Amino acid sequence: MFGLTSNEYGRVLYNGRHLYSDTGEWYYELNILNMLLTKQSYSKIFIDHELLKEYKQIAILY
Repeated sequence: MFGLTSNEYGRVLYNGRHLYSDTGEWYYELNILNMLLTKQSYSKIFIDHELLKEYKQIAILY
């Protein structure tokens, strides 16, 4: 993983394959977590900041 300081933008991506216990069917999930430590607050905050750090844990799920 990584650490962020004030006004740094980071992202974590991970995926998984899971099983519905009631039907036995598989389903796939992609999770993306965007993080920005700041006191600012406005609707385009992630668009206006450059991604500085990224962690990916993406498995081949077939």
